[in-house]
Amino acid sequence: MRKIRGFKLKLRVKEIQRRAKKARIDLIPLGLGAEPELQAWLDAVSAKAVPAVLYDSFSADEAGTLSPMPGLACSLAIATLGPDLDVFAEGLAPETAPLFKATASAALEEAGRFVLTLLEDEAAQERCGLSPIHYLEKREDIAAALAKLEAAAKPFPGVSNATQHLFIVNPMQRITEKTTALMATHPEIGDRIARL
Repeated sequence: MRKIRGFKLKLRVKEIQRRAKKARIDLIPLGLGAEPELQAWLDAVSAKAVPAVLYDSFSADEAGTLSPMPGLACSLAIATLGPDLDVFAEGLAPETAPLFKATASAALEEAGRFVLTLLEDEAAQERCGLSPIHYLEKREDIAAALAKLEAAAKPFPGVSNATQHLFIVNPMQRITEKTTALMATHPEIGDRIARL
């Protein structure tokens, strides 16, 4: 399992304006009708976001029911924007909630594109193609994907103290619940599964 946290999200004014128009959100009463004001608001949202992605690739045998097609290898990715963004959202005026929802959706899609570029680079290096993106929507599918990603971070044959430094996520590292609570910016995978 690979985890990347705290990468830069670029929220584009034109994209948010397009989404606002599609959702029939009038930006002028919110004081965000002009591009500089909307950009300042997007910068505030970006500053509070701590985007993170967990992802890994699985062979056809390992993927099981999570693969969009039987017998097809797949990559799973999960993105989050971090808990600070939830706190930021709670402090917003109620009339801003639809715009925040559209902005958070755009930010999650941007995080998805970030992972996709990483996966495309890996596929190009291995001279293989990627299948179309398949979004998991059912709670049980998301829980299964989280469990699969968590299992990928556990020690496996061939990992030792001599090779643990070669992994992006150290499969040998032992973190206690107390340490996790002190260092966490995102909930543990087990907690996420329980919430689903």
